[in-house]
Amino acid sequence: MTENLRSAIEKAELTQKSLIALTSQETTFDQRELARLRSLLQHDMLAISRLSREDEDLRSDRSRFAEFKERQNAVHSELSQHQAQWLIPQIEKDRAGYEKATRQIRKSQEDFFIWAKQNV
Repeated sequence: MTENLRSAIEKAELTQKSLIALTSQETTFDQRELARLRSLLQHDMLAISRLSREDEDLRSDRSRFAEFKERQNAVHSELSQHQAQWLIPQIEKDRAGYEKATRQIRKSQEDFFIWAKQNV
């Protein structure tokens, strides 16, 4: 894996952790910061996708590249659906529901980040 791809994966992981910290608090959160972090995470995932296509080592192993793309696409799709279902006003109105709804996406993202760092 190139250093650029590894850095992009680590950046996305940090963005995800920032989102968790922001939305898991019991106090009111900054809506603009939430919107910024959500957008940043989408951009991070797109950067991972782009950099994976540019990574000659990863692409040279077709099965590993295919698995990477499958896992990355699944997480990206799940993230997009989650964000579309949970708009910021809904999150503020139902923090407990949002927290419950984020458990699976968080696990999927964490599993992807761990797998990618170990296998790519």
